[in-house]
Amino acid sequence: MGWTEAFNRARAAWPRLQLDEQRFLRYVGERFKLDDSMEAEQSTQHVGDLYLACACVDRVAGALQCFEEQYLANVPAMLRTIDPSPAFADEVLQLAREKLFVSDAGGTPKIAAYAGRGPLGGWVSVVAQRIALSLRRGHKAQQRAGERSIAEALPAGGDPELDYLQVRYRALFREAFATAVAALTDRQRLLLRLQVLEQMSHDEIAAIYRVSQSTVTRWTASAREAILHRTQEELRTSIGTDTAEFHSLMAMLGSKLDLSIARLLADSKK
Repeated sequence: MGWTEAFNRARAAWPRLQLDEQRFLRYVGERFKLDDSMEAEQSTQHVGDLYLACACVDRVAGALQCFEEQYLANVPAMLRTIDPSPAFADEVLQLAREKLFVSDAGGTPKIAAYAGRGPLGGWVSVVAQRIALSLRRGHKAQQRAGERSIAEALPAGGDPELDYLQVRYRALFREAFATAVAALTDRQRLLLRLQVLEQMSHDEIAAIYRVSQSTVTRWTASAREAILHRTQEELRTSIGTDTAEFHSLMAMLGSKLDLSIARLLADSKK
């Protein structure tokens, strides 16, 4: 089978996804020697899977939703022998989405590691089972130690009063902000990572979760509100709610929240 024929077969398997042929051939060529007949034969066996993986890496419209429907929808059933509870399956799915589609700083998402040497469904199954077993053993890598406060994340802003407050209350901010972020649910933390760090649109995130754009907007607004409210509550007893310093600090927190979240989440992946 020639590569043009293979591409046409892959595109027919995913008619909703518009992927350029030359881009796809470059993607496959990075994983196989296209002039090697044995490797070419092996890769064309799973050309549809490679097409979908490439579309996900490139964020082609509809690709994440296709992946969700075709593969991630099967994860809960395959996890029943490990833990049959729906809550456990939901947690594994959240972590799988992050692992597969969220890139490390300056890198590529895990889905790019799929090389077409076996069926994509089996590859996803291995990823999900490894996550599930890690959770079961209690090795979930969710520690948030060492998170920097908003005061540390922000550069000096040219306002001597606010700069002074950042320095004076740095330790309190560190504790309050870290506590607020740690109190978020896994879904809230992933939503903020996708939106702020990965700069995905609400429509793209909605495709992953198979919900409406308005639902994603409501979820992310709730996560931000949770951070602001919890940080405020943590600072109340330390500073005092009626002081001018307290109100200045809370105003600064609200205006610079995205920057602080982005830096905190980037640091947490190192």
